[in-house]
Amino acid sequence: IVSLLAIMTATTLGGCHFLHLQLHESTQAISVPHLPGTALHVKTTNGAIAVHHHDGPDVEILAHIKAVSPERLAVVRVVTERGEDNALNVHVDWPDGRRRNREGCGFEILVPDTNGVVLKTSNGQLTISGCSGPADLKTSNGKVTASDHVGSLVARTSNGRIEATRIIGSVEVASSNGAIQVEDAMSSVSAETSNGSIEIRLHDESTGPVFCDTSNGSIDLTLGAMFVGELTAKTSNRSVELENLHDTEVLSKSKTRAHLIVGQPVHKSTIKTSNGTIRVRQRLELLPALSGEVPAEAAH
Repeated sequence: IVSLLAIMTATTLGGCHFLHLQLHESTQAISVPHLPGTALHVKTTNGAIAVHHHDGPDVEILAHIKAVSPERLAVVRVVTERGEDNALNVHVDWPDGRRRNREGCGFEILVPDTNGVVLKTSNGQLTISGCSGPADLKTSNGKVTASDHVGSLVARTSNGRIEATRIIGSVEVASSNGAIQVEDAMSSVSAETSNGSIEIRLHDESTGPVFCDTSNGSIDLTLGAMFVGELTAKTSNRSVELENLHDTEVLSKSKTRAHLIVGQPVHKSTIKTSNGTIRVRQRLELLPALSGEVPAEAAH
């Protein structure tokens, strides 16, 4: 019996060791001539992607590759090619045409300018800053962060937090499981999560509208000076609180629901949660006007 237990233990430990063999890693540095006014498309599996603005002349790419063997690591190829629309496409070609379990590649990319950014990964964090053009960010598992972006933003994650700061364009964000924070939004905002709080602060120049929906979490909405429209707020459990609202007509108000008009009823906004407190307020301070130019400090 003792011998049998010893054999079983050794086999189990050996199996665990096999399953957790150390991955082999390398970093490839690639420089690609930049074409002004073109889009950037990056796709990977099991890796983070970060894209930032820089003042250099070319697109600089760092690819962080993990493979199960030195042999596979040596032949992994990072592909950079331009499509018919001159968009720069970046992805990885794995040996034998397939990625093995636990293998992956993350990207760090510096770009002089963009006219659109598309980032997709199945498992990893996504980050953009100082870019422009329509942005489409999607990850199955990871945080999404966008800042100082001139253009619309669509961001989705199945499991992770979403943060969007100083977006000069519409914002549409959704997480299946994670909090959402939108700061200084210049245009309309749509935010949805199944499990997490939502916090939105509009820039003074944003007129709205705003759509928020969470199944389990609080919602905190701060309106800017230029916000207008009909707004409905409702929660199934907890309360709706209104603070510091000016030029507002409260059509109806109960503990769990509020219906009001701010300024003119130009459009309709809806915020709702199944389980959490809703707070709607107007910001006290005035923000500096934003333009289509990325702040100098964000370009580095």
